[in-house]
Amino acid sequence: MPAGPAGVVAGGGYLVTGADRETGLRLGAELARSGARVVLTGAPGAPDPTGPDATGPLAAELARLRADRPDAVSWVPADPADADGLRRLVDTARERLGPLHGVVHVAGPPSVPEPVGRRVDRVRALADLLAGADLDVLVLVTGLGGADPLTEEAVASAVGAFAERRAADGWATTAVRLRPGVDPDGPAGPVAVIRAALGGGVPQVVVTAPPTPVAGDVLPDGVAAGDAPPDAVATGDEVERTVAEVWREVLGVSGFGLADDFYQLGGNSLFAMQIVARLRQHFGDLPMSVIFEAPTVTGLAAAIRVWQGEGIGLDEFEALLAEIEASPVVGGVGGGDHV
Repeated sequence: MPAGPAGVVAGGGYLVTGADRETGLRLGAELARSGARVVLTGAPGAPDPTGPDATGPLAAELARLRADRPDAVSWVPADPADADGLRRLVDTARERLGPLHGVVHVAGPPSVPEPVGRRVDRVRALADLLAGADLDVLVLVTGLGGADPLTEEAVASAVGAFAERRAADGWATTAVRLRPGVDPDGPAGPVAVIRAALGGGVPQVVVTAPPTPVAGDVLPDGVAAGDAPPDAVATGDEVERTVAEVWREVLGVSGFGLADDFYQLGGNSLFAMQIVARLRQHFGDLPMSVIFEAPTVTGLAAAIRVWQGEGIGLDEFEALLAEIEASPVVGGVGGGDHV
C-alpha cells in the first residue's frame, strides 16, 4: 500500500484507544483524513458517542468523520481495562480492518485512580496480544495530565522503559511522553508527533514546549540572532536542497548553512522522525539512524545518495555513515536521543 503523510499507510488499518480524549480523537480524525481506516474506542465506561441521543464535541466529530468516510471510521464500545476487554477490542478491530498497520494506545489517567503497576500491566497485555501480528508499529502515549503528576510521571517512565526493551527485541514500538505547554496545532504538537511515530524507528520521544528565542541568542557557528548565514535551501545540489527544505519546514528555521548541525538548530528525536518520514517520500525507505549519524545537510544528503545509488545492506550503510560523520565537513556529534 502507498504511504500517506508521515508514515501513515493509505488504506491501512489503525486502532486508536483513548479517542474520547482530545488527543486521541484528533489523531483518529487525521488518520482518517489521510486515507487510513480507523477503529476508535474510549476509556472504560465512556458513553457511546454514536448513539441516537449522543451529544457533545466527540459525537459531533465522529458524525462528521463517518459522514465523510462511512466505511473507514468506526467506534467500538469496549472495556480495555482488563485482559479480556483488550482481547475483544483487538479481535473486533481485526474483524473490521483486517491486518493492523498501527496501534496507538493513548494511556491517559483513568477516571478512577489505579496503581501504577496495574496501568503498566495493561500496556504489557496489549503488547502481548499484538505479538506475532504483522504490525508496523505500536505507539504508547502517556503524560496527558491528571490530578497526580507524580503518578503520571511514574507511568510514563515505566512505559518508556518497556518500549525500549520491546524495541530492543525487534518489535517496532515507540513511547511518546507528552509534556505541558506544547502547542497542539504546532509542527511538534502531540498529534503531529504521534503520527510521525507511526513511521517507527525511535523507542522513546519526549514532547516538550520549545524554548522561546530571545534577542542575542547565539546560533550555530557563533552566528548571532539577526545575522544571516548562507542559506542551505538556496545552495547545494538537488538532494541537499531537498533535505534543507524539509529541515526548514519541520524545524521552522531558515538561513542555516549546509554544515550547520541538526541539534544546534533545535532538532530532537521527534523532529527527526518527522524529517525522516518526509525524506522517505522523496528518496524511499531510509533507515531512522541516518539523521542521528549524519546530522548536517551535507552529511545527510551524502548518506541518501549512498543508500539510493548502491542499494547496500543496513550494516554496510551504517558503517559508511560512520565514515561520513567523521569527515571534516560533517563533523562529529554526541550520540543519544536529543529531546
